[in-house]
Order: sequence, then C-alpha cells, then structure tokens
Amino acid sequence: MVDVKYTLDEKELEFLSKRLLVEQPPWVNERFVGYMLDGTSEASNLARHVEREVFEERFGLDDAAMTRLYRPYETASTFFLVIDRENSRPAGTARAGRNCPAGILTLNDASKIAQVSLESFRSHYKVDSMDEVWDLGTTVVLKEYRAIDNHLVSQICYRCFWARAMHEGIKHYVTILDGDIRRTFALLGLPFEPFPGTGEVFHEGSKDSMFIRVRISQHHNQQGLLPHRIRQFL
Repeated sequence: MVDVKYTLDEKELEFLSKRLLVEQPPWVNERFVGYMLDGTSEASNLARHVEREVFEERFGLDDAAMTRLYRPYETASTFFLVIDRENSRPAGTARAGRNCPAGILTLNDASKIAQVSLESFRSHYKVDSMDEVWDLGTTVVLKEYRAIDNHLVSQICYRCFWARAMHEGIKHYVTILDGDIRRTFALLGLPFEPFPGTGEVFHEGSKDSMFIRVRISQHHNQQGLLPHRIRQFL
C-alpha cells in the first residue's frame, strides 16, 4: 500500500504528473487527458491532493479530516484523474469506492445520519449483491479549471466514472451531493434520485447535502451521455 498523502508540495505534484504522462502516454491529442488509477498506486496521491484542496476550500476539511474520513476505504478506491498536459498538473478527479470490509461510505453515513439502513436500501432498490454498487466518493475540480470549455473537466471525471461502471457491470452508484454538484449533474443530464424519505442534511461541512442513488444504464449511453471521445479515455 502506498503512503497515502492528501497534501503534495509543488515538486511532488510536478514529478508525479510528469511521470504519469511518460509511463502512460496519452493516445488522444487533447489538453486534458484521463487516467484510471488504483487507490494503492503512488500516482493516486495526485487525486487525493485535488480532493483535499477542494474540500478544504469549500468545507474546511484539512489533511487530517480527509485522512480520517477515507482511511477505511483507501484500498477499495479507484480514481478517475484528469491531467492538464499543458501544465503537467492534475485538474480534477472522481473517486469510485467499491464494497469492502468497511462497507460503502455513503451507505454507512446514510445509516447514521438519515436512518436509512443497508437492508432497507437493498430492499427498496432490489440490490442482489453489494458488488453491483459503487460509491461516488468525490467529484472535484480545482478552481482554475471549473469554467473551462463548459465544465469540460467535470464532464470527463463524471463520464469516465460512468463508462467504467458500465464496463464492469455496476448497476447502481450512491453518493452524497451538495446543491452545487446536484445542479452540475442536472446540466450534464445525469439521472439521480434521493434516497427514499430523505432530504437535505448537514454533512462534513455542507449544509445542503443529499443522499443520492443513480441507476447505471446502457440506455443513457445510447442517449449520448457518454460520447465516443470520452469513452476513449478508458
């Protein structure tokens, strides 16, 4: 297991980004390129750095808070990281959490905060196996990249997550979204629904978070949710 770090200095950011681009050279001629990274790889700390920077900016969650929150789930995490090739820097990331001995973070929090038990979740959505469920742990973009090309970095993060989930046969994902991110989901055409009987809650510094479930369907890919050029990143 890599030494998990949520804060990298400038030299580490540059070194890990450039090494990733050299070891896995992009095969698309685009400024922003996507990588799927196992949570045990050293390069995954690039994604963690982005998570911490955004969560500290928006919700006041520092390095220690991020470590506390995600420690039980690190080895079950996969990151979809977007690198800016022009500057050799990470721009944004999404984290997928797989079922593990600690469970799934969103469902654990839903049980504690919204009184939605794992059993009621599985019964309501007819979930046969928790291996069919992913947790969208984070979806974050650094401030300087948020307005570029109609939220392009966000789109790459979300859609690479979605494409890989379909590839692996995942049927549902769950997440906790604040109001701003829910609006972004709506703009991207991503279908979502709150857990039954739940509304907005206070969660890790956010006053308007909601527990969300999304059904992953090939139908939405056919509607154009996942254009071919996005799927090429995986």
